[in-house]
Amino acid sequence: MDACREGKEELGRMAKGKMNRKYTLADRQGAFRLYLKGMNTRDVAKEMNKQGSFDPPMAHTTVDRWSKKYGWDEERSGLEHEVMTETLADAK
Repeated sequence: MDACREGKEELGRMAKGKMNRKYTLADRQGAFRLYLKGMNTRDVAKEMNKQGSFDPPMAHTTVDRWSKKYGWDEERSGLEHEVMTETLADAK
């Protein structure tokens, strides 16, 4: 009886578009690399879907969530600051 209920719950999640997709560390790292290159989260998701065969496709909201959870904005800002600092030092 529990298996039947679990199956119905899974179908309910699928119908709502809420599959519990497990992404690998490599998936998150690939998305992070694209984000560091300056892509927005929608473009990162589109590019990741071109590179991989995700079923269902990776949503931009997933990349948004990773960005917030792992502090990607701060990392990108820090990297940009570091590049600017080095560039200014080289120009002197």
